[in-house]
Amino acid sequence: MKLTPTITKVMNKILGAKGNIIKVRFSVDGRNFEAYVPDDQKWLCVKDVLLNREYEYPPEFELKNFSGIIVDAGAHIGLFSLVASVFAEKVYAIEPHPINYNLLKANLIKNNVNNVITINKALWHKREKLKLYQGSNTSTHSIIHGGETYYEVESITLEDIFNILEDEGFRKIDLLKIDIEGAESRIFEGKDTNILTRIEKIVGEIHLGIVDIEPIIQKLRNSGFTYIFPHPPLCKKNSGYSVRLHGLVELKLLRNILYAIGRLAGLRDNDISILFARKKKESSQGKV
Repeated sequence: MKLTPTITKVMNKILGAKGNIIKVRFSVDGRNFEAYVPDDQKWLCVKDVLLNREYEYPPEFELKNFSGIIVDAGAHIGLFSLVASVFAEKVYAIEPHPINYNLLKANLIKNNVNNVITINKALWHKREKLKLYQGSNTSTHSIIHGGETYYEVESITLEDIFNILEDEGFRKIDLLKIDIEGAESRIFEGKDTNILTRIEKIVGEIHLGIVDIEPIIQKLRNSGFTYIFPHPPLCKKNSGYSVRLHGLVELKLLRNILYAIGRLAGLRDNDISILFARKKKESSQGKV
């Protein structure tokens, strides 16, 4: 019910997506933002980040809980990073696609956000040049799969990110968010527990049709993490802070109608899960 190509195409047609850039206005705890967004992302990023707030679904993953360092891998045009910037000391927004990256930079400048550091690279398990294949919409560009059109991009590793943090006096990542279109498992390849245990919490969109989740689970277990990975749609009901999307009434109505039908029919997107993982506390038992 989320990223399947047919539903996405239908929703974009209903919502009038024509390949334009639109302005999306929203507020986070009373702070106003205006972002440049490709119109094919009303049903995807705008809905998921600002309306459903799916990356914040468990209460302990609410962005207001993270006052330190947040790494946003697959930052796209920066909606998640903009919300995170209200609470975090610093956000490192990693986005390899050149057009998305330029919109990300423009959105930070437009909103006078100074605590988001942008990195125009792809998060990967080693440093190398990669082919970033053009996706069917602006949020599905991938280094794992695609057609003939691609950009050549550079990669960055978790080790590289920690080197950057150490140069600035930081030792850990409070929250690592990953939405990297099928490359999720590869970033954990060859990583020892010393790297992963320096991350407090991880949230990520896992593409089950592309990714084998078992190696990810095993790596997280070995590194002392507990986890859940529910399927979308995940719609956050209560929150310790407010995110309000202004305008886009047609999106809100369509989402409410479709999700009401989905709940009655018991529909969920079995091709995707949202991973929520946290370092196990000494007294904790079982999963999150």
